[in-house]
Amino acid sequence: MDYEQWIRRERRIRTKILRDSRELRGSGLCRICGDCHEFCLCHEEICPNCGGANILLQRVENLVTELAGAERIRGKHRFDQLG
Repeated sequence: MDYEQWIRRERRIRTKILRDSRELRGSGLCRICGDCHEFCLCHEEICPNCGGANILLQRVENLVTELAGAERIRGKHRFDQLG
């Protein structure tokens, strides 16, 4: 599977998980990589995009708009580790 095909599927899954998160909707806080600004899921200890461990809790003002563009879901490090 090539990156473009994989990331489309990955973005759909990750976007749904983030949008459906009660914690995120309630607090407005999201786990975001401090280095590359990738959205991270609650169980991820390293960034799926850059592989860094600088994951911070930050407020996301308009999550729906941020997720619609999907520019902050790239997962390049995770993809590279698959193959």
